Amino acid sequence: MKALRNTTSVVLAVLMLLSVFAAVQVSADTIETISSIRITGVFEPSAGQTPDTNARNNTSGCEISHISWYDCANNKWMQSDDTFIAGNEYEVNINVQASSGYNFIDYTKIAATINGKAVSVGKVTMESPEEFVNLSLKFTAKAKNTALTSVNVSGISAPIAGQLPVYTYDENPYYSVTAFEWRLPNDYIQSKNSAFNANTTYTARLYLEPKDGYEFSDSINATLNGEEAKVYAVSGSNKYERICVNYSFTTSDIPETVPFQFITNVDFTDVSAPVAGEEAVFTFKSSDGFTVRNNKVDWYCYADSYTLKAGDKFEAGKTYSAYFMITVKEGYKFSVDAGSTSDVTATVNGNYAETQTLGDYNPEETIRIRYDFPTLPEKSEGGKISNIAVTGVNAPEIGKTANTKASASEGFDIESVSWYDKTDGYFMMLGSDKFAADKTYSARIKVTAKDGYAFDNPTASINGKPSNISTVTGFSETACLLISCDFSTTSEPVETTTAPEETTKAPEEPTTAPEETTAPQETTEPAEHTHNWGEWIVKKAATMDEDGEMIRECFDDPSHIETKVIDKVDTVSIEKWKVAYTGKAVKPAVTVQDSAGKDLQIEKDYIINYPNAVNAGEYVVDVEFIGKYEGLGSTTFNIVPAKNPVKFTAKTKTVKIKALKKKAVTTKPLTIKNAKGTITVAKVKNGTSSKIYKKITVTKKNGAIKLKKGNYKKGTYKIKLKITVKGGKNYEDKTVTKTVKIKIK
Repeated sequence: MKALRNTTSVVLAVLMLLSVFAAVQVSADTIETISSIRITGVFEPSAGQTPDTNARNNTSGCEISHISWYDCANNKWMQSDDTFIAGNEYEVNINVQASSGYNFIDYTKIAATINGKAVSVGKVTMESPEEFVNLSLKFTAKAKNTALTSVNVSGISAPIAGQLPVYTYDENPYYSVTAFEWRLPNDYIQSKNSAFNANTTYTARLYLEPKDGYEFSDSINATLNGEEAKVYAVSGSNKYERICVNYSFTTSDIPETVPFQFITNVDFTDVSAPVAGEEAVFTFKSSDGFTVRNNKVDWYCYADSYTLKAGDKFEAGKTYSAYFMITVKEGYKFSVDAGSTSDVTATVNGNYAETQTLGDYNPEETIRIRYDFPTLPEKSEGGKISNIAVTGVNAPEIGKTANTKASASEGFDIESVSWYDKTDGYFMMLGSDKFAADKTYSARIKVTAKDGYAFDNPTASINGKPSNISTVTGFSETACLLISCDFSTTSEPVETTTAPEETTKAPEEPTTAPEETTAPQETTEPAEHTHNWGEWIVKKAATMDEDGEMIRECFDDPSHIETKVIDKVDTVSIEKWKVAYTGKAVKPAVTVQDSAGKDLQIEKDYIINYPNAVNAGEYVVDVEFIGKYEGLGSTTFNIVPAKNPVKFTAKTKTVKIKALKKKAVTTKPLTIKNAKGTITVAKVKNGTSSKIYKKITVTKKNGAIKLKKGNYKKGTYKIKLKITVKGGKNYEDKTVTKTVKIKIK
């Protein structure tokens, strides 16, 4: 029986050893080791300043547990209110603690740096070197910085009309100039390649940084060339770490020699028009004096809000716009009007194109050209046009003005009607030029196929007369054609002798004849003139301050002019002025209304320049008015921090009392998920079992609880934790308290 008991004891002992080995093996498999530590952000001591205990750990698996400073000259640890003395040596000591699930390798083999400098690694007294290590680095305290209460920027060359900007300045021993800009009245940056205009105010803007041993006072003032200048802080809180100095000059009335040429019109040719089912072509030719961004056409489809890439094909039923972002070459400027708005005219394939001034660019240097090609016809069976019949064209009559009357047969629209004087070789001004005798005139009519239709080797006629057909540059021959037909005028026949003979026979008519002759007199005096109005032309564009005006003329009688008020722009509003952060760029809908309460149309009356609004903050949306309107408007919106999605789960963890007698034990009863920002966990005395409060430490980063080695009583202990999540700029802060339990058995 005794032998059986001995055998049983041996078996149990073996099993226990195996279980301990297995436990140790599992634990070893789950522990990760740390072989390097990188600390940055340690403040270098300067005379008169107190010790700084802030630093940044850049290594995962560990965290800074304590920072202290040692006064090497006086052999003592510094207190928080002690100050550094210039020339004395000081040593920063940083204790680093391994997080739960991590251990340091042999501390003598750890590669560590502080502020990028290699440092030695040592042990922390009374702590395991697998869990705590110490890093140290010595500094010599610098002399106290001299505060600069004023700066004098000198040697700035004042702007001279007609000359290019100069960026020279006098050097000095106190600060450095990090940037120098010349600003236009609208705060655009003056190009280095553009000369100053006459009678214009320009601002010299210089950015300054103090040199070693100096700092800017928070009450600093500035002069530029001896004149009082404006000064702003660029960054910094308690003192100005970087400042901006501004001073404005006004150029003289009489410009010097002007080393540039004005560009008043730009032309783009050989732009391949969109064809449904075919790939976009990005090549073109242009006039001189400017460059095109990326040296290609930017094709854009507003229906899809999409910019085409190489290999993309045009789709039927959609409208495509060709864009050219152009910048002047050296020695050139784009022409602008008195309001600094571009007055450059532009054509694409000989057709009028829109010139756009962009909010972020100087219109003398960079503008954008837009041309909308006709909408591509929808795919449709049986939509082929084999005959183009145009009727209702008013043939030339001597003394009458040219007009645009014409009617189209099925399947196409009349895009335009023009008259060409073939005898004298010029295009007639519609509504004003009159047909003359003994001349040949050509009616030229541009026709476009309707959606679902396409021209298919058609024949053409105008008023039944066979007509010529030619293609239109930049357009597909299936979508747009030009038809033409000649008309001749002859001198009026002189038949003045026949009229009296006819009138002398009138008495032989029946007595009712006089009544008949009076009737035509009544019918030839219509009660109201029927106007053949031309298109509305913008005479004065509306702005946010003033109404505009449009006019149109009657083709049959140019003396008849009709005017129309363009109501000024009243409001620029935004759909959502406050939105929560999502991590994606936000573009709230913008509404623009005129003073009559009518909504203006985007891309027709205005375009929107959205900022890259991703992070929380206030943003400005710029609106550029186009078409019948001009000028700029703006509105603002805010991206506010989103709710922090962090989740906390408190659990009960069990720790064996035998293990605590041998070594410290770390456990993790708190789970933190989806935290956005910086986590700080601390124990709370009120709510934590008093018998265990002093025996535990809490890891700030994740709430892991470390029970020190020692004697404990069995039981369940409550530990109250305060968890703070600082969401930073884009997420709300969140603070909660959780009670976890440690069961010791």
